Amino acid sequence: MEPVMATASRPAASTAFVSGADVVVESLVRQGVDVIFAYPGGASMPLHQALTRFGDRIRTILPRHEQGGGFAAQGYARVTGRPGVCMATSGPGALNLVTAIAEVYGSADAGRKFVDDFVAAWTKVMDADRFDL
Repeated sequence: MEPVMATASRPAASTAFVSGADVVVESLVRQGVDVIFAYPGGASMPLHQALTRFGDRIRTILPRHEQGGGFAAQGYARVTGRPGVCMATSGPGALNLVTAIAEVYGSADAGRKFVDDFVAAWTKVMDADRFDL
């Protein structure tokens, strides 16, 4: 009788492409986000395309202005107790979110803790020693 050699076989690697935008949207879904207020722009288009792929798990609401999306997300969070998420493109789009973010930061609700945590995480990423925040 011939000896049988045991061999290990690797599972076939997935060839499906997963974009960074898909990873971001999937992470939002995993964190319990079911609604996002998102105003599109050139730099955010990959995220908007990913949102359409996850349309069965996260609803995208198109505000008429970035600032309105920020305030809508804040109102949504206060009323439902769920995460209120807004998104805009870079540059002027992001600048238009500042008023809503500042209002959340100035209020006494849980949004302030989120903004504090976000700023702390962002400054680590951006090497805040170079910036006067």
